Amino acid sequence: MSLIVPVSITGILVIIIVLYWYRSRNLDKRLRRLSTKLSHILRRKKNCSKTQTKELLKQLFALLQAYMDRQNSAGAYKTVDLLKLAYGEGLMRDTELTRLTALILQALDRKQFDIAGMVMDAYSPLLRTVPLDYVPQVTGHLTLIAAISLKERRNFLASKALDHIYFIWSHGEWCENAGVVHSALRAFRIIGYLILRRRDEPFFRDISNQFVQWSGKGCARSMPSDLLHILVGWMHRIVKIDDMRLFNVMEDMIARLVEQGLFGEAAMSAWLREWQNLAGVACMNPDSSMGSLLTTQILRFGAPAEAGIPWDLAVSNVGQTARLAISLHGLKDAFPVFYVLLNRGRILFTDQLKFSSLEHMGRSRQNDLYLITRECLTVIEFVSRSSMTSSAGDVIVELFHYWLAYPPAASHAKSIKKFCRFLLVYWSKVRPRQAKKGMPVYDELCRPSLLSEQEQEKLGI
Repeated sequence: MSLIVPVSITGILVIIIVLYWYRSRNLDKRLRRLSTKLSHILRRKKNCSKTQTKELLKQLFALLQAYMDRQNSAGAYKTVDLLKLAYGEGLMRDTELTRLTALILQALDRKQFDIAGMVMDAYSPLLRTVPLDYVPQVTGHLTLIAAISLKERRNFLASKALDHIYFIWSHGEWCENAGVVHSALRAFRIIGYLILRRRDEPFFRDISNQFVQWSGKGCARSMPSDLLHILVGWMHRIVKIDDMRLFNVMEDMIARLVEQGLFGEAAMSAWLREWQNLAGVACMNPDSSMGSLLTTQILRFGAPAEAGIPWDLAVSNVGQTARLAISLHGLKDAFPVFYVLLNRGRILFTDQLKFSSLEHMGRSRQNDLYLITRECLTVIEFVSRSSMTSSAGDVIVELFHYWLAYPPAASHAKSIKKFCRFLLVYWSKVRPRQAKKGMPVYDELCRPSLLSEQEQEKLGI
């Protein structure tokens, strides 16, 4: 009796092994049979009915599902090859895209990432034969796959999805379709945002390069507001997480888009308003450097050489942002934001003294200088009124000390002193009564020799 039990257990194990081997061989037989059936259909493609095509694809999906259940990557790879061959010849059902996406999502859910990558390769031949009406749906499916792949931290799968989306965007006929362009922009926005959430700078740099290349082909020129919506959403996230590396990537991308002339004056003005709002949000955090960086961008694209946003509007908005930062944190802590405006004024001031006879962009440098000088004085008077004890002249002297102590300005002490003297002189010209009562007694800035008569003539004083 004692010998029967071990023999019985051994027999059961042998039977199980034989059954598993038989079922595995059975799957391979099904694969060979379906391969033969596919070859037969392709040879008789014109005489092949839709019912036969549907039945073949149904059996291929069932076989692929069986290989997934058994975690047989080799069998799954061979089955996907048959699917790719069928799709390449235009064999597909109306629900093929949905079924293929469901299979990939199932593989992701099971953590079968290698099989998910194999199945995603089947999108390549499918996209070459898919009708135009289905393209936005394909883009939506690929976006979903990329999002889940990023959640699972499988960048290679997200990259595969992006490669398919790039193929869609590079297709000439599809690129002219508003629905396709809209779905493409939506995919960019979602995937880029998820990459930013992970603070993945290399991946974000890659998607930004693709974004610039695609936009430069003219596909999105008819939708500047949609492009702007994407840029604002991404920058809002970067400001929130206060990541300098991602900001640098974003800054480079925006500069390249502006160089391509994708935005007209209306779009650039809208961009200016959004960037001002973002700078204001950044200024709420006293430890963030994003406020000064955003205001630098505003002045950069409003500069005469850039032919971007209106210069006076750019200067005004930077001044408003500086006043907001000062009201929140005081002049000393908010100086980095105000520095952007002051430093641009200093540069124009120095250039005016060197090249007073030259003009650029249809406006004299002197007009640009005085536009910034007036805005600087507006901010200075705002500080003076807020303190209720200091005159605008006292604030200029205070600014002078903060400016000299600011690390980025260490090599410009001489021009800083001359520009602050210029601010005092300009204030005394436009506000003579206040200047008579509140002119500071500070030898270093109040010496007339800081600005010679010849220099004052160049400055139009």
